[in-house]
Amino acid sequence: MLIELLGRRDCAATVAAMQAFTAARTPHTPDEIWLVEHDPVYTQGLAGKPEHVIAAHGIPIVPTNRGGQ
Repeated sequence: MLIELLGRRDCAATVAAMQAFTAARTPHTPDEIWLVEHDPVYTQGLAGKPEHVIAAHGIPIVPTNRGGQ
């Protein structure tokens, strides 16, 4: 297993990188743990709707491919 120390990164870009990593994996790809920090965000899953966010106060809302609001 590899541990990647990524430092401070953009949340949406990191999610996209994780999805690309997962899509490119083969049975021989070692597992990785990514340690990353990002600015505050709200994540909104597939069940979330824009009206569920009452007061974001300028914090970005990042859509995710997971469930939940």
